[in-house]
Parts: sequence; structure tokens; C-alpha cells
Amino acid sequence: MEYSFQITEKDYIDTLAAQLKQKRKGILNILAFLLLTVGQGAYAVWYILSAKPEKKSAVFICLLSALVFALQIFYQFSIRLRAEQTLKRYKKNGSISESFWKTQRMKLDDDVLSLRCGKDRLVYDCAFFSNAETLGGVLVLTFQKGKEIQQLMLPESVFESEDARKRFIDALAASRQNSIRASTGDTAIPNAENAEMAVSYTMTKEEFSEALVRCTRRFYTTKAGMSLKNIARLACVVFLLGNIAAGVINTKDFIIYASLISLVLLLPFIVAFSPIEGSIARQNAEKTFAGLDEMNFSLAVFPDSIAWKCESFSNEISVENLIAVVRDKRYAFFYFRDNSSAFIPLDEENTAPVTKCSLYLEVIADRNLKSKKRVK
Repeated sequence: MEYSFQITEKDYIDTLAAQLKQKRKGILNILAFLLLTVGQGAYAVWYILSAKPEKKSAVFICLLSALVFALQIFYQFSIRLRAEQTLKRYKKNGSISESFWKTQRMKLDDDVLSLRCGKDRLVYDCAFFSNAETLGGVLVLTFQKGKEIQQLMLPESVFESEDARKRFIDALAASRQNSIRASTGDTAIPNAENAEMAVSYTMTKEEFSEALVRCTRRFYTTKAGMSLKNIARLACVVFLLGNIAAGVINTKDFIIYASLISLVLLLPFIVAFSPIEGSIARQNAEKTFAGLDEMNFSLAVFPDSIAWKCESFSNEISVENLIAVVRDKRYAFFYFRDNSSAFIPLDEENTAPVTKCSLYLEVIADRNLKSKKRVK
């Protein structure tokens, strides 16, 4: 696929303006807007009514509050002007060269996207392609490598139809998959020949994220989760909050102190059973899948170890570290002493081997917990 096009200053400004409008809808921007308008204005009124400062001070506070309010309103609704000023700044500091406005040629070939602009030629590995979105009549392609983000602009007018546009984006996504797989090696993960038992399966990124959340939450219902450490946490919280409720702790400072201590002690439970855990799981899934939409996994049990592998990682742990096995209608979870875990999704085809594997490992986990208690 190859396209020739030109980016005009109007195209660039329209795209910048569309990006600024997107940022304006962000939750942090909305909170900042409310804080710097309604929030500070309400505080100024409250301070004047309650503190009753001198007339000059009250007038100064009112003017300052009105100025902050007006500046914030101007900032939020001067998107076009801000976009124009941003372009001028880019030109001045050399972020945009003069050749950028000349005819550009973009080519997608062999999982590589190349862009020729005047005498400059830029090459982008499609493994780092992350997103494509339309902003101001321009298709913006985002490539991200670590913290480095680069964006390419392609006018939508180069596409003959919506189907042509979709084919290009689909081709980019397919090239990303191919490039990532080429860097991670063979996608097939065969069962280990000398394993006592092994299960292979495929998971999507969304399924993996959901399994991570369920795995973390189920941990607290296992023998491993109900460890002496966690039991002590809960007992301490019950003691502190019970004394507050009974009125034994009745000083304000100590109530605040006891409440904060309880919050810190309960933090692992709060994170696990709140939306925060879902956000953490999605981040881990993005990192694990490295741009792939689905991956092949394998869990193999050897006489001395358990190997959990996929296309981006390999984790082999001694069977002596296995401390809990939990199985429900959808997953089998395996927990280890080093706080790591593994899981296998259940379906109609693998229910029998997964059940056999989990029952076998459950015996080992119980044995490991008993031996741990004897050592203590």
C-alpha cells in the first residue's frame, strides 16, 4: 500500500484543535476546570462571608477570583487559538521542517511503514503501532516505543472509500501482529515431552485481564490468602474499629490515627476488590501481550517444577513453592509462595485434563502447607 499526499497548515491546525478538544473532555481537565472556576469562586465567597476581611481585601479577593475564572474560561474555549500558537511554536523551535509541507509518500510493506518527506526518509516498525484515529479530517497513526510516542498524519482524502480506509488500518494491525510474532519466536507452544501432564490453551488480552482480576480476588478465599499475616491484619482492624465503635477510643486525634492505620492494613484488600485492580490487570495484560490480540499458553507439570509459558514470558517454579489450588466453573488458579500465580481457563474441551491437573497439584499444595507449618 502506497499513498502520496500533502499536509496543509489548516490540516495540521484542525488536527491539533481536535486533540485539544479530546483532552478537554478528560476527567482531570474537568476536575481542574471545576476547581479553578466553581471551586475557587465558592471558597472566595465563603472566606469573605465568614472571615469578613477589610473592604480592600474583599475587593482584591473578588477581583482575583474573577480573573482566575475568566482566564480558565478563556483557556478552555480558545482551542483554535491555542492550536495556531502551538504550530507557530513548533515552527520556531524546528520541530517541523519545511519539507514537511511538501509532497509526502507513505508506504506499508513487509510489516514496515516508511514515510518519505523531501530528502528525509523515516521508517517505523509496525510492532510499535498502537492506534489510528480520525482527527480533523486527518487519520493520525500513533507509534509508541516505551515512553517515546510518534504520530504520523495521513489525510483521509487519500482513501477512495471508507472500505479502503478500513483495509489500510486492518493491514497495519496485521503487520503489527506479524512483526511482534517475528520478534517473540515461534507462536506454537508444544507440550513438554517429559512433563507428567500439560495443558495448552489460547487467551485474548481481555480474557487474560479478567483472569488476573479473578485470580487476585480468589486468592483471599484460599488457605494461602488466609495466612497468619492477613489474619493478623484483619484482627488488628477489628480491634481498632471495635474499640472506636464501643467508645473505648473517644479522642478525636486517636480516632483519626486508628482509622488511618486500619486503612493502611486493609489496603491490599481494598485494592483487590475495587476497580483499581481492574486497571492494574489491564496494564499488566497490555505489557504481557505486547500488542498482540491473543496468545498461546502452556502449563506443564514436571516432577520438580511447574512451567507456565506463553509467547512473551516463561516462568518455571519449584513444586515446593505451590501453596494453593482453586478451581471454579471458569478457571483453575495456582498460587505460589513468591506471590506469583498461574491460571488456566476452562472450556468444554479441556475440562477433564485441567481437573486432573488441578487435583494432582492440590495434593502437592496441601502437602507443602503442612510441611511449612511443621518447619515453623
